[in-house]
Amino acid sequence: MTGNSGCGGRGLRCQSQGIHPCSRPDRCNLLKKALGRKLYDLVLLGRLLEKDEDVHVIDSALGHLEYSLVPPKRDTLSDPTRHRISHAFAALEDMLSCLLGLYYNRHNRSSKDPTPYETRLYRKLVDRWLGMIAWLEYLVVYDSVTLGVTSILRDFLMALTTMLHLERVPAAEYVEEVISMPQTVDFIFLMLYQIDPKTGAPYSFPESPLFPCHLTQVVSIYSDSEVGITAMLGWLRSTKPQKRERITSSLRARARDLANTTGDDISGAIRSMSCLYYFVCPILHSLRRCVHYYDLIKTFSAALLKLTEKGVARGITEPELWLQIGHSLGSILVMVTEIVPNPFKAVSKAIEGGLLTIILKSGPYTQKHSPEVTTTCLNALIPYLYLSKPFNAVVQRGDFQLFRNPPFPIPESMQAAYSGYIAAMTRNLHTYNHRSASPNTCSNLRHPAGGRDAAMKSCSACHSVFYCSPTCQDVDWIAFHSKECRPLADQASMMKEAGVWASFQTRRDQLIHIQTTANACLLPPSALYSMPLPGSGAPARGPLVVLFDFVDITGPIAPKLVPLDVREAVWEVWDARVQTYAKDDLGRIVLVEGIFPFTNLVQHYVLVKMRWSPEAPPGSRYTVLSSVVRMAAFLSNDSDALTVT
Repeated sequence: MTGNSGCGGRGLRCQSQGIHPCSRPDRCNLLKKALGRKLYDLVLLGRLLEKDEDVHVIDSALGHLEYSLVPPKRDTLSDPTRHRISHAFAALEDMLSCLLGLYYNRHNRSSKDPTPYETRLYRKLVDRWLGMIAWLEYLVVYDSVTLGVTSILRDFLMALTTMLHLERVPAAEYVEEVISMPQTVDFIFLMLYQIDPKTGAPYSFPESPLFPCHLTQVVSIYSDSEVGITAMLGWLRSTKPQKRERITSSLRARARDLANTTGDDISGAIRSMSCLYYFVCPILHSLRRCVHYYDLIKTFSAALLKLTEKGVARGITEPELWLQIGHSLGSILVMVTEIVPNPFKAVSKAIEGGLLTIILKSGPYTQKHSPEVTTTCLNALIPYLYLSKPFNAVVQRGDFQLFRNPPFPIPESMQAAYSGYIAAMTRNLHTYNHRSASPNTCSNLRHPAGGRDAAMKSCSACHSVFYCSPTCQDVDWIAFHSKECRPLADQASMMKEAGVWASFQTRRDQLIHIQTTANACLLPPSALYSMPLPGSGAPARGPLVVLFDFVDITGPIAPKLVPLDVREAVWEVWDARVQTYAKDDLGRIVLVEGIFPFTNLVQHYVLVKMRWSPEAPPGSRYTVLSSVVRMAAFLSNDSDALTVT
């Protein structure tokens, strides 16, 4: 630095370090007072800078923060290097004081737009941004002996927040530059996962209850910015899987830390958690290949439940805080139903963490001010409860018993969703507790009666058919699958690319529901085929299909009867197999199509060949012989279907 650096440090420090005495003692005194971060002192500093249009202090500070001055290593600190670190530290403090002072001063004006003077300063800051970020990284990670790092980070995050809020012309272009720089994104993630980027060793910040609040505020601003989201996603895609895994570990730790907040800090923790969850939503898809991706959802739910219970126990009634809890709840819902490729596992993990308990316990508070939040969340979860993993998670946590015997009256605006949940879980309890023999899941039409299906394996090419043995696979390949495999493999590849697929357990659970429902409400085949169809008044001349719509499981499942030719066009590559189903013994065979929710955009259509066995005991007379599955975005037209009661 040159000798006339003036206020590169604070005025008293300038003299003590042998730098030329400052010609502006009033500015130096304000810089010194501003270190206390009191609003009054910051506003006075901002007014003084703006009045004089003073850029000298910023220039001086940035001069100490040149990229070339950052020490290469922390283990060879000579005396000149230590002085360089001390000057950089003081320069950061002074520069951040100036930025905060200008921000608070602007908020005291009638116009919130940056002045030409401020815009000029921001341009300087952007031009020297790489040096600032490099010094911050050094101070945080490599210089473990420097004191006060937490205050530097807090002030930097506060100053960065003030810059990112400048969405008005002419400062917006500078904001976008800062947001889009990979170095900025790298530093934000560095603070999130707290891993030394050079050695891979973890590090931690000094204790600061405000640090998570400021950090989550910055990342939530990124979430609201298209440029910021693009920068973060690009950064994530370019990192190694191990680094993405470190990020998820840090995010889980951050949520747990916020949940463990006590005393008067609970309000701030609730707000910080809302910002954190809102931030994670847009980047979650890029993290989904991490090993503990689903555990992140469980941890987030458990942390939010802990804060919710603390809020209830402390009698917090402030509407804004319960609104923030509602926002966090909504963020988790988006994570499990809109972002993840297979929502069933995500839903079960969220339930294991306590998502349904949050809905019930926060309901009386959130319903007063934002009744749609908990109602929407509960309604969105109900369609996924029919599968065994989410269902078992509900049962094991005791959520169903809690809902059936709530500790307080259910708000009126929540009654419909509450009743729907009770009806859906009651149906699922009946299905899993009173199901008949396990349905056949082998795709071979000549699967031997009584054959085992415990070691099912899918076709390695298309993953669309399952077999219990190599023998069944060989038989089915000759009969059907040699013609089906290629087009099914192309479809499977597209679904995998889109991140949408169904596990064997999902297929099996769907067959259990179809088989149990058929035994509960279907007439014998002879009675079904003699029923007149709507419009014609006469029985169908060809094969029929019974439709079961499981998309809405809050009410009774009403089977609908349609001719097969109305449905067969949609089965495309499965046509030969479906036609073989239809030509089988009509006196004992019934075709059933079950429609199930899969994601918020995609539904599962499961066509099942079932056999009627009048000699079997009640509840076991319909059994699954074979099945095929397809995915589609919309329910096919069945307005002419006959309801079978």
